[in-house]
Amino acid sequence: MLNSNSIPQCAGCNQHILDKFILKVLDRHWHSSCLKCADCQMQLVDRCFSRAGSVYCKEDFFK
Repeated sequence: MLNSNSIPQCAGCNQHILDKFILKVLDRHWHSSCLKCADCQMQLVDRCFSRAGSVYCKEDFFK
């Protein structure tokens, strides 16, 4: 039985992550569908970039 305190919470939607895969970016856990660019909201699949605690796609990071 899983304790709700041991189930990671998504940094994007604040819901518990019960998926098979959990992304860990900037020491926070994410559903794969919740990891999105802070500017354009594009889902980040292959890679992401960070600045000041936010994640960005390559295009928005280098603006």
